[in-house]
Amino acid sequence: MDCDAPTLPVPVVEQAAGCLLVLAAESAQNLRPSALRALIGVALHLRDAAEAVHRPAVTTPAW
Repeated sequence: MDCDAPTLPVPVVEQAAGCLLVLAAESAQNLRPSALRALIGVALHLRDAAEAVHRPAVTTPAW
């Protein structure tokens, strides 16, 4: 991963994921199944990444 890569604010990523899901739903009849799966996959990946930011960090209990 490139440390100098630009980052986007979480709300922007969440909005992009939502827009891609709407695009997939509206274009489902016109896209090849592989293209539709790819579009949905990208949207879900973005959504999961945005949700991960909101989750508390998992800490390992000190035994």
